[in-house]
Amino acid sequence: MRGVTGAALALLMLFIGTTPATGAAIEAVPVDEIRPGLRGVLLTVLEGERPDSLPVEVVGVLNRPDPDRHIVLIRGLDARLARTGIAAGMSGSPIYVGDRLLGAMAFAFVGATEPIGGATPYAEMLATLSGSFSNPPAGGEPRHSALPPGGPEIAPFPEWRKRWAASLGSLEMPGARAIDADLPEGLRPIELPVSFGGALGKAGGQSRTWSALGLTPWVEMDVATGTAAGGGGGRGTLRPGDAFGIALITGDMQATAIGTVTSVDGERVLGLGHPAFHLSPIETPITRARIHTVIPTNNVSFKVGSALEEVGSLIADRQPGIAALLGRRAPRIPLEVAVRAGDQEHRYRFDVVRSDILTPSLMAAAVDAALTRHYFALGQATLATHLRITLDDGRVLERRDLFQTIGPGQTASGDAMAPVAYLAGTGLAPFSVASVALDIDLVPEIRAARVDRIDVPRARFHPGDRVEVTVRLLRSLDGPEERRVTLRIPETVPPGRILLAAGSAEAFFAWDQDRAPQKYVPRTFDDLLRLMREYPSDESLIVRLYGPSRGVVLQGRELSSLPLSKWRALSGSTAASQAATVSGRILDESVTATGEVIQGGEIVELEVVR
Repeated sequence: MRGVTGAALALLMLFIGTTPATGAAIEAVPVDEIRPGLRGVLLTVLEGERPDSLPVEVVGVLNRPDPDRHIVLIRGLDARLARTGIAAGMSGSPIYVGDRLLGAMAFAFVGATEPIGGATPYAEMLATLSGSFSNPPAGGEPRHSALPPGGPEIAPFPEWRKRWAASLGSLEMPGARAIDADLPEGLRPIELPVSFGGALGKAGGQSRTWSALGLTPWVEMDVATGTAAGGGGGRGTLRPGDAFGIALITGDMQATAIGTVTSVDGERVLGLGHPAFHLSPIETPITRARIHTVIPTNNVSFKVGSALEEVGSLIADRQPGIAALLGRRAPRIPLEVAVRAGDQEHRYRFDVVRSDILTPSLMAAAVDAALTRHYFALGQATLATHLRITLDDGRVLERRDLFQTIGPGQTASGDAMAPVAYLAGTGLAPFSVASVALDIDLVPEIRAARVDRIDVPRARFHPGDRVEVTVRLLRSLDGPEERRVTLRIPETVPPGRILLAAGSAEAFFAWDQDRAPQKYVPRTFDDLLRLMREYPSDESLIVRLYGPSRGVVLQGRELSSLPLSKWRALSGSTAASQAATVSGRILDESVTATGEVIQGGEIVELEVVR
């Protein structure tokens, strides 16, 4: 067993300071040599950029169900740790015994009255993470996504949008919580505090996204830049014990999760001692960080910090910690948001990490902040949105929508941004978003109209007749309104009953679930893009005539007026896997943009006679 003397501490600090330059490998203390009473030094930044040396001792070693995983219980012996306990932001703080590295501080007891926490053995970090450097992510190459909200099946876009908007902020990412199950009562992975800055920093810190991602949004402050006087390791470098940041959003809002560096071997960096998000593949920018202070609490104390310059990229996020490469640039996706209300207009630009899991939630937080910063979080409003998503291959997906809401930020981040989540989550193709732009026009009132009645001049028609339709709307602001459209009954319609329907896009989607359930289900990535482009906006007043069935849905497209021979061929057994028959074909339709959110629908029955 090796103790630590004053001379050894001095040598240790010299060793730590030269490690990045020399690239010398750090020897790990084997787990079987770790015993109660073993003393060492914990390095972590309590203020500024230079790590502090805090004496600690081993309390014991906890065995876990996996024989290759352990937790070393550590007690702080320094008065500064006695004041704060093990704090959020200390994740990864290295613990040295002599010139060997025992482990990384990674766990804290909630509500502890003594500075006792848990460390991940460095030997286990090396065993799991070293291989990450020989096979880093392929420079931001698009990857297939994980499962969408609600399960592995691909839901139609209208259903997905509703799910996404409803679940935004309550989606539980596993993060460090993924390793909670076998921990002793009260012992938890140390959560990462998030530093906010930029014009939208304070508004961004209010988002529910951060807790859903397993982060702790305690800190709201402007981000400092550059290197503090008299401290720091210089631009582009990290040392063991340094504070570092995982830069999730940069630009007009900066959101950076703060942790501590465990080891540096040349360009290779290990840290945290537990997962950041427990995602694979992952690549996010990392920065140096400055710590302003540590705030003691009765729960788990936390560091208040700010991001500094970018120095590399996180490339692996595993159970025992994260791996990063210095000098590497992580891919990111630009997001532009413009918000107009009356004669006011505000424009924002962000860069968001590229990840099929993280990107939609992070973009949602940025959009929410853009709405709430200059306008309001709760109150009646109508939002007209124009979303433009540019894909890696140059194709552009555009949607114009109109929404009524009492929470503008939540609606813009949820409903309007749902196509980004849909592209990320369906798994039909690799996540291939290159840039996103969202324009929002906000009116501080509800502009909506409900379909109240359908009127036609008579109930009996002949094939080839025109049907003059009057749709009565009950409007939220200006009283009833009548909309008139003209539809035509095809010459080929046989005598019998036909249906006239008028309503919102949501009403027709609900009706089509019984009539043509496969119409909205994408089978290819091109199907998905087309369906998102073609699905009507909520301001659309749709009027349709339905006649006797002779139609099919083929690859998501409804083919309504088919000759009998072709209909039989497509709906026969040989084509059953590609085509699905519909229970009523569309004879004619009208789609009108109203400038109001249309709600509800009505159906009347007509008769065709010879």
